[in-house]
Amino acid sequence: PAPAASFAAPLGYRLYRAEGQNPAAAAYTLVRTATSLSDTTHTDTNLNTRDKAYTYRLEFFRATPEVIEPAGPASSVRLTATPNPGVVPTINVAWTYNVPWNNSGSVTRVYRKNPGSPTFTLISSTAAGTRTTGSYLDNDPVLRLNQTYCYYVETVGRYDSPRQPQNLVNRSQELCVLLAPRPCRPVLTLQGPDCDRLAELARQFPSPLPRPLTFTNNLSWTLSNQPAGCSPDIVEYRVLYSPSCDSTAFQQIGRVPGSSTTTTFTFAHPNLTSAAGCYRILAVDGQGTAAASNIVTSDNCRIFVLPNIFSPNNDQQNDAFRPIFASPVNQVKVKIFNRWGARVYEGTASQDLLLWDGGGTSAPDNGGRDSGAKATAGTYYYLVEVEFADQARTRQTFKGWVEVISR
Repeated sequence: PAPAASFAAPLGYRLYRAEGQNPAAAAYTLVRTATSLSDTTHTDTNLNTRDKAYTYRLEFFRATPEVIEPAGPASSVRLTATPNPGVVPTINVAWTYNVPWNNSGSVTRVYRKNPGSPTFTLISSTAAGTRTTGSYLDNDPVLRLNQTYCYYVETVGRYDSPRQPQNLVNRSQELCVLLAPRPCRPVLTLQGPDCDRLAELARQFPSPLPRPLTFTNNLSWTLSNQPAGCSPDIVEYRVLYSPSCDSTAFQQIGRVPGSSTTTTFTFAHPNLTSAAGCYRILAVDGQGTAAASNIVTSDNCRIFVLPNIFSPNNDQQNDAFRPIFASPVNQVKVKIFNRWGARVYEGTASQDLLLWDGGGTSAPDNGGRDSGAKATAGTYYYLVEVEFADQARTRQTFKGWVEVISR
């Protein structure tokens, strides 16, 4: 410190402003230059303090040669309020700031304006803060659901040195919050493939079904009365789906309007090449608050029905050895043996599940097709290893015989 008279003119202060509580150095703009050392106040007007926080930085300067000594930065206080409806309604008020002085050793004053009141009233002068944050839980018994309450806070701080300014007051914006009840949680059920019925029907098909097969998962849900005091006034239901059942990978696939006259809601998810996946429902009220349902899981069946005869004669009817019906699979490997136990073919099934076209050489990855000599008519034995596309990636081996008839 030095007497003001010891500094040669020009000298003074430059005040800079930026949006936010932690702005980059390049974000600041000059809002005031004062050339009198006794000019130490500034009123900043026409700012959107309701929606934005602002940070200020001050510079003392003197010229010839120029010397700059900075102070700050110091931000405004930013307030948030979270309603907690329930049996005992509460509102959690929290605030943040970025200032060079210390607020942790002083109280923060919390003010509230009740519904119908024109003025704010001090409700707490004991809420302590840290150097960057603070909070206060308003659990006043006067709080009522479906009412709007407004708040602001005043932090009080001081510099650590007693020679610097003390009792520095910093006020937040005014913030109003509706203490609305949470929406009630939906209870979700799912009807996926009926595997037993599907397996029974599959054994009755005379020839392989065209692929790919498609499935439909049918969802239905009702509203519970939980949590306690929840609201059944739902604007819409959002249907979320994750094919991998990863809790972070849910995506919205549909919307269903809410209704006060409907008790059970439904949604069909059709044209699925794999029935496996997880679903949940979000019940959304008029404030945009959502309540999540339970998660339900659908899985693929594990059905793989093979024929016992085919005729590789290129007449477009049963020309290849392929399953009559197969649930979604990840991979299929096949080995074919003649009646003396000699392996005549080995390969991996094609995407359309062609296992063997009657070729007689070994080629591990040719998709069931082979350019070698065709097998003669007769009985052959197969060993088919299947990895199903269910959630567990179940592996199963199928053994049996198949008749190749003459062309």
